[in-house]
Amino acid sequence: MAGQHPEVVGHLAGVWLEQAEANNVLPIDDTLVQRLGAFLAPAYHPGASAVYLPDASPVVDESLPMLFGGFTLRADVTVGAGAGDEGVLCALGDWNGGFALFLKGSSLFFAYARADQVFVVHAPADALSAAGRHVLEAACMLEGGRRPVRGAYRRRRPRGGALRGHLAPGHPARGTSLRLGHDAGFPVTDEYAPPFPFTGTLHALTIATPAGGEHDADGEIRAALHHD
Repeated sequence: MAGQHPEVVGHLAGVWLEQAEANNVLPIDDTLVQRLGAFLAPAYHPGASAVYLPDASPVVDESLPMLFGGFTLRADVTVGAGAGDEGVLCALGDWNGGFALFLKGSSLFFAYARADQVFVVHAPADALSAAGRHVLEAACMLEGGRRPVRGAYRRRRPRGGALRGHLAPGHPARGTSLRLGHDAGFPVTDEYAPPFPFTGTLHALTIATPAGGEHDADGEIRAALHHD
C-alpha cells in the first residue's frame, strides 16, 4: 500500500513530525545506555517490598519496588459464600505494557502485557469455593534466563497449580499508576472490561521482589530526617 501511494506516506510523515514537535516529543533519542546515567532515583524509594491499602488515590510508579528482576503480588481478600465475587484486585498500565490481577468466574487471573504480546494465566476454577479470607498470589520471576508468569492460589497454606508463559525482562510499565480494587482506561487484557470493580473486600496488596527482606521502618525514618 505504501509503495502504491508514496504521496500519502509523505503527507502522514509530515503530519506526525508536526504533531511530535507541537507535543514536545522531539528530539527522539535512542541512546538508552547514555541516558541511564542521568536517571534520578526517588528520594524515598519503597525498597524491595511494599504493602498498599485500597480506597485511596492510584499509586504512582515511583512508589513501587523495582520490578525488573521479577515480582510477586499477594492480595489479602475476603470473598462471600457461593464463590461469586469477582473483579480487579490490582492493575498497572494497559495492554501496551502492564499487569493485572483479577478474579473472574471464581478463578484467579494474572495478566502481563508487553508491547508485542499479552500473557494470561489462571488458577483452577474451584480454588475459591470456600467463603472467607484468602491470600491470592501471582508471581513473575526469572528462571533460566527467561521470565515465566505464574498464577497461584493460597488460602492458609499454599495450594493450587502454576501456569507459565515466558516474558522478556523489563519493567512492565513506566509513567503509570497502580490501581487497587478496579481498573481504568484500557485493560491489560481483553479478559475484562474496566472498571470491573472487585465485589469482595480487598484488605491489602503486597508487592515483593526477590531482593525483599524485612521492612526497616527505623532506617526509613532516619533517612528522611537526614535527607537534604
